[in-house]
Amino acid sequence: MQRHDEDYKQVISKLNGAFEQNKQDQAVNPGIFDKMDSEKQKLIEELPYEEIRKIGMKVHSKITDISYLTKEERKLLEDIREGRKTKYKQVVYRLTGEINPELIMKRYSSFVKSEAVFRTLYLYKGLQEPVRVVCENRESVFPIRDARDLGPEKQNFLLKNVLAAEMRREFDIEKDPVLCMQGY
Repeated sequence: MQRHDEDYKQVISKLNGAFEQNKQDQAVNPGIFDKMDSEKQKLIEELPYEEIRKIGMKVHSKITDISYLTKEERKLLEDIREGRKTKYKQVVYRLTGEINPELIMKRYSSFVKSEAVFRTLYLYKGLQEPVRVVCENRESVFPIRDARDLGPEKQNFLLKNVLAAEMRREFDIEKDPVLCMQGY
């Protein structure tokens, strides 16, 4: 039985190693840097290829701006590394009256597209120098669940559970948007 476990561990280790190698071999789509002005293009050209490849693997949209972090942004990254500022601030609103969910979702999406801060990623893991990257597009999900069929107690229970789950969720500044909304 012991030998079987060792064989299994070796097979899994080899598969994981092959998967990691394939992940590292991904080609960078050079088109992601096409939307930047000439000044920002110079910044990219000055970066080592390995850094460009790492940035390209983390970004899934065209980049419209890239720059090194400010002193305040570096402080924020330091706080995140030390375990602070890793949660979203929770705000709950109760809307009454006639509500149009489709209009709210369209306005939210339009707002995210219009403000660069909502399309910004802060990339630092595995990079020599952290960078701020503004993407042309950023998925802006605004999930809505109709809870009107639930009674007041079940609605309160549902909202408390959603809030508790969101409070446990870790914020990843390299992937997560700075603003998340949900509607119930």
